[in-house]
Amino acid sequence: MPTGRVGLVREFGLLALAGTSPGLASQADGNVHSRSHPWEEALAHLDCRSSEDSHFDPVWEKLKTASVRHRWMGQTFLVPALVGNSNETVSPGKHGVQQSSLPAGLDVEREPVMSAEGLFELCEELLERWYPIVWDSPELFDQVLKRRQPPSDLGGLCYYGLITAIFIYAQFMCERHRDFSTALKMVQASLQMLGARLHLDFIHEASSWPFDSLVLMENRDRLLGLRLGRFFAEEERAKSHIIKSLLLQGIDHCMLLHASEHWRFREISMKEPRVFVLSASSIPQLSPRVPVARTRASWRWTPISRSLWRRRTRSSLTVAVFGVHSTLVLEPATMLKVALLPFVRVQVRVFMRDCPKGYAAWAHHCLLQCQALGDCGASGGSGQLFVDLVHMFEDASAYPDNYYRVADYLELLTQMYRMDPDLQAAPLYVCTSPLMCSLLRAAFEKPLLAYFGMQLHVNLDRQKDQLWLMHFKEMARDRCTNVMAVHNFAMQEQIRYATASQLEVVRPRALYAHAGVRLWRLRSVHDRPKSWDRARAAPLAQRRPQVLIFRSSYLHYSLFVPLLEAHQATVAAQFPLELRMVLKATDFIPFAEMRRFRAAVLFPWDPALMAFYELYSLAGPVVFLPKSAWIFKVQQQTGWIWSQPNGAVELASLAATRKNSRGSGGIQHPSPWWLPEDSRIEDVLHWYSYSDCQRLPHLQRFGSLAELFTLLLEDRVLRQAREGMRRHNRRSLGAGLRWYRDAAAWLLSGPEEKPCLRASSQIR
Repeated sequence: MPTGRVGLVREFGLLALAGTSPGLASQADGNVHSRSHPWEEALAHLDCRSSEDSHFDPVWEKLKTASVRHRWMGQTFLVPALVGNSNETVSPGKHGVQQSSLPAGLDVEREPVMSAEGLFELCEELLERWYPIVWDSPELFDQVLKRRQPPSDLGGLCYYGLITAIFIYAQFMCERHRDFSTALKMVQASLQMLGARLHLDFIHEASSWPFDSLVLMENRDRLLGLRLGRFFAEEERAKSHIIKSLLLQGIDHCMLLHASEHWRFREISMKEPRVFVLSASSIPQLSPRVPVARTRASWRWTPISRSLWRRRTRSSLTVAVFGVHSTLVLEPATMLKVALLPFVRVQVRVFMRDCPKGYAAWAHHCLLQCQALGDCGASGGSGQLFVDLVHMFEDASAYPDNYYRVADYLELLTQMYRMDPDLQAAPLYVCTSPLMCSLLRAAFEKPLLAYFGMQLHVNLDRQKDQLWLMHFKEMARDRCTNVMAVHNFAMQEQIRYATASQLEVVRPRALYAHAGVRLWRLRSVHDRPKSWDRARAAPLAQRRPQVLIFRSSYLHYSLFVPLLEAHQATVAAQFPLELRMVLKATDFIPFAEMRRFRAAVLFPWDPALMAFYELYSLAGPVVFLPKSAWIFKVQQQTGWIWSQPNGAVELASLAATRKNSRGSGGIQHPSPWWLPEDSRIEDVLHWYSYSDCQRLPHLQRFGSLAELFTLLLEDRVLRQAREGMRRHNRRSLGAGLRWYRDAAAWLLSGPEEKPCLRASSQIR
């Protein structure tokens, strides 16, 4: 075992912990004070609370109290020449931290004070004691989180406490000794202890320890920046300030010159720049504010809608909708039927992928397709030809050497058209993927309404893919026969990044989720029911005792489920609500049943989920989402479909001039494509800030399991959120219906109403 400071540093520098396989995830809030309810407390074996049967030494609680105070007070290890006595306690407000920002129950005036030196010595003592088992501890801790081994098998090791001790040790080496290399090795070692893709990190979500992976990663990046010379300019400016201050204290000038020659000022801690940050709240990426482009296409200013529909009164309209994603097909189809109902009766002909038996990945969408569309069997005729076309797309994506067989696709579409009277009669086509839109535009002269919510294209061949992007850009410019929109701002900015095309954003209203409501009533589905005032008289917990943990890939790829079960087991006798967890796609809950839940907890596995819009549209269960710090950890586990590298396609001309290109509001965007294990928090949260999960009002957010369980019992908060969601849905639905009505009117109008058609006919 290494002994002393040098031995610890040497061994930590060589530390290479094997990453353990992820499993499932859960809770915390960062407070160390006692709680009034058991569900407000963190898990005892993660918080390392000492008792007769806990096997934890009281020294861990001592470290936790001191480290929480250290974090919230912004305590430093700066040398006396700059900040006075190093044992001095930082008072509230001295470094911009006020008493009101401290955790509840932590009164710095009454808590026992531990000096900076004392805290470091405590951490050093713990490292000396627990270092021998560090090599095997990640795998053992993984089994404890999965509830396969009891916490007693840890042998008194407080896993998160050890990570805290390493972090504070690294801070001391950085700020007191300016030993950036050692500090970097220590921080990297603590990140390695958190496992592959940080799957062991529930420090803030399930315990009261103060420093989680986000703080560790931020300090790692700062230390890497120092090593690469990123902060040398700041150090040079601070160097002259230090010389002046030391001269005023009577230090010999010759000694200063000698120190300057060897640049030993790194051993003199400087107030600027202060390298370490102690709280994720000081990381600006956690609360980004980005402007969005709220565009209004020029065709919407043409006053043709009323006169067109007056001529079509009591007539019918056939619309053909093409897509591979059930909800992306249902959204425009339902909105068109409701928007045009006062004028025409819309018949929708849907072309969608098949639902193969035993295909778990599509099980949920197939059940939804059956419930909402009534399409529960195999396709036939032209519908089967479209299924064959979808399989051809999939083959090209799976085997890039084949690439897209475009001639075969066009021939197949033509064959569908010849054998299907509905396709021939339909004056309007709706497409939900850019590839399908390009094929339809090439094969037919029908007007197109395009509604996108998924990747622009799949990256197969850099040279050939440019042709698809060029055609897409030209279609977006041709607003005479094409109307294009995306259903979220993240997709809008990604398409702008790839093609420099500006599309409108039309948020999904998910009217299809109100199954059983007659079509003519969907327009007012968000109006308050007459029985609402009488219904709210009963306690909310009695009327809505169930909470839905909505299906998410995060539940499979992380350690959340066993931690949630452990937390639930400790409070089951006193917690008045029942949790309904959906883990499999085949565990399908109809929308009518979903509307009766008290709340729905969603861990987004993508920034633009149709499932999120469905829950929001129901205005029954209040939607709960993790806070930004947890969102980054979710993304680390699941990845995002939206940001998959196989969708990294962009016009080469834009990529060559990327430094000069700007997004909405002149913002320089980072790349929207990455691997989850290589993701950076600032990039992930920059793009997440465009998501409606971040932008829509009346959403409830939680940063830990304890906070989630507490919020679920706040009847007044949940009532206000539910009513706020209903009001927002009522206002936004009217705007959405107007857009679809105007889009259909524009696309179906003739040359006498659209000058662009007259011009094109003259050219021909």
